[in-house]
Amino acid sequence: MADDVKSEPSEIHISRLRALQAIRLGSAQDVDQPKRHELADASAKAVEVDGRKRYFELRDRWSGAIVTWIWILILFNIGITIAVGAKWLDYSSLEWFITAVLVQTFLQIVGLGVVAVQYLFSDKPPGKT
Repeated sequence: MADDVKSEPSEIHISRLRALQAIRLGSAQDVDQPKRHELADASAKAVEVDGRKRYFELRDRWSGAIVTWIWILILFNIGITIAVGAKWLDYSSLEWFITAVLVQTFLQIVGLGVVAVQYLFSDKPPGKT
């Protein structure tokens, strides 16, 4: 996994695996055994909390993008329906086309809803159904 670099050049985020390895290596050099274990546990928990925080930020960003895309699709369907109803667009010889476009857009909206619910707002780990 490649290292992630934030927009600030002085702050470099390393992968979770590398962070945990560094914690274990650093705590292995400490001579106080109880202190070593407490430090390693606290550092490992800090890495886990940071990972979860970044996961929830990513989830919020994706859910906003999905909601925006669903609204675009709904507005597109409204626009097509109004344009055909007002006779601005004439699909009388291609009735199957307008039906296909509306059905396809509806299925995209339902599919995005399924993705959002199943993957973004599920408490189950990804890959387990």
